[in-house]
Amino acid sequence: MPAERTATSGTEAPAGIRVVARPDTCEGNALCMLALPDRFVLDERSRVVVEVAEVDEADYDDVAAAVRNCPTGSLRMEF
Repeated sequence: MPAERTATSGTEAPAGIRVVARPDTCEGNALCMLALPDRFVLDERSRVVVEVAEVDEADYDDVAAAVRNCPTGSLRMEF
């Protein structure tokens, strides 16, 4: 289920943002994958893999929520 988006958030994504993962710290909780299954998957060791790294304005709030909700801090956004 995608993270809920606030219609009046007014958040604008700066250009050139990418989401990156640190699979070595991932515990396979899969919260990111449950939130955004088209963007995140788990590999054969149940570690996060970013399928779509580029973050556009339409997806910014959802990706930012997935990064914030990662219990191990294995996701980050690079500007």
